[in-house]
Amino acid sequence: HHILSKLSSIQIAHLFRGLHHKVAHTIVSSFTYFFVYSLVDTKYLAYRRGNRSSSTSEAYKMSTVAKLLLTAFSAMINTAITLPFDTISSRIQAGHQSNVEVSDKE
Repeated sequence: HHILSKLSSIQIAHLFRGLHHKVAHTIVSSFTYFFVYSLVDTKYLAYRRGNRSSSTSEAYKMSTVAKLLLTAFSAMINTAITLPFDTISSRIQAGHQSNVEVSDKE
């Protein structure tokens, strides 16, 4: 019952606070991940292929482990680039002012 009384006091507009920042974060994040993944995938396959002209050979398909490593690397780069957007979005959604300092101390 306490939760319902809290929810009823929340304005609908507050539920969507910072939506445009979250949309911007999602767009940049998706683009960054796809770009990094595609770039590294292309470079890796070119490296594996060497000077051979056949680019569609079955011998140069990426292994599952290589794909997992590529995915992890792309996610890591994506997070490093887009973390500021996520932080801004979270602060806006939580209703924090821009001059609030965040401390790592608990």
